[in-house]
Amino acid sequence: MFKRTEENVLAFVLLFAVIGTAAHLVNVSTVWGPAGQHFTLFDFFSALPPAFIGLWSGLAAVLIAKLAAVVALGMPLDGATVLRLLPPLAAGAFFYAYKQGAQKADARSRLSQFFQFGFPVLAIALFIFHPAIFGTLGMLFALYWTIPIIAALLPSNLYLRALGATFSQHALGGVLWLYFVPGFANPAVWLALVPVVAIERTVFAGGIAVSYRVVDVAISRVTAFLRTPDGRPAVAPQAVRRKK
Repeated sequence: MFKRTEENVLAFVLLFAVIGTAAHLVNVSTVWGPAGQHFTLFDFFSALPPAFIGLWSGLAAVLIAKLAAVVALGMPLDGATVLRLLPPLAAGAFFYAYKQGAQKADARSRLSQFFQFGFPVLAIALFIFHPAIFGTLGMLFALYWTIPIIAALLPSNLYLRALGATFSQHALGGVLWLYFVPGFANPAVWLALVPVVAIERTVFAGGIAVSYRVVDVAISRVTAFLRTPDGRPAVAPQAVRRKK
């Protein structure tokens, strides 16, 4: 892969940001509910950048793409738009952290463990102890957010990695909407969404996994193309992406 220089990382941040912005234009599903949410091709893509260019650079690319889409689509920069900026960052963080540093005790390993275990537990606690949810059947909805934890404990698998990522995104989105959108402070709303979420996130995980393979192959082809005539890479082969 490409040498991890500031120039290369910046180029990849901009490339992922441009692709991510364009992906917002492709609507893949619509969920008819209190929020009237719609999902785009970006939901198949948003988890990927940190896996290829590092955590903070990747999250920056995701955030740039989201902000650029707001401008390009003429969306109002209201509270709902701001809330939608954050959940994709959780997906990218989990996808990056998956199975990293399991045998280490350094700062990066601790951060990875938080994204895989600490964050889902925190999201579950914030959800079930919300005054409108606690003591109701609506608490069962938070069981969805044990999926990232389970995925991190099972043997390494691309689909599980994608599933954990999309449910991490869902966990952050769910908590934000519960606390900041009045219509969601209702257990019946969450119970009605249970079957919708099962289908939606299963599809998203498949889309993320396929997108990862496509991007992985594309970068490999570009790397091969950039090799010099004597077979040496035109740029040093220090990996930009993280270990799968």
